[in-house]
Amino acid sequence: MTLSKIKTAKFRHYFDMTDVDNDGVITKADFEIAAEETRKELGLEAGSNEAAELTQSVMSYWESLAQHADADHDGKVELQEWLTHWGHIVSSQEMIDQLVGGYGQTVLSVYDRDGDGKLSYEDFSAYYLGHQIPEENCKIAFEKMDADGDSYVDNDEFYQTAMQFFTSDDVESPGNYLFGDFTHYLNN
Repeated sequence: MTLSKIKTAKFRHYFDMTDVDNDGVITKADFEIAAEETRKELGLEAGSNEAAELTQSVMSYWESLAQHADADHDGKVELQEWLTHWGHIVSSQEMIDQLVGGYGQTVLSVYDRDGDGKLSYEDFSAYYLGHQIPEENCKIAFEKMDADGDSYVDNDEFYQTAMQFFTSDDVESPGNYLFGDFTHYLNN
């Protein structure tokens, strides 16, 4: 499937956010860095069960991405491979449902520090800052996701905005800002 201009911009932005070391490709190293930095942001003790679960969660995403998106099997996901991968996923509502449902559960289980079933800004920002995503993007995303304005993102809010990210072609849709402001990619 060919991605729309808006989806291409969103997924280019998501690519850059996932390319933690900014070398122009996504590799296992990006996920190792993200896991370690997120562990620090969450205040998890190195070697603890919680840190191991976090690392396993982050690295399982890399393994899936490498298996499905790394078309030439060189250990790197380049931008075009990334866009092709996401074009395939967004062409199937069933794949989007599986992805968003699983992603939301993983984010809540890993980042909801007090186990109340919702993310505070501090919980939410641990993901962003651990992935070297600027705090400005985190603030934008959190404000857009917090639909009811209660200063928390619950499972329903997370699910709805993540679903919008993967499906919406409306530039104003709150979910399109899941990883912050992507609009500068619309002009490139």
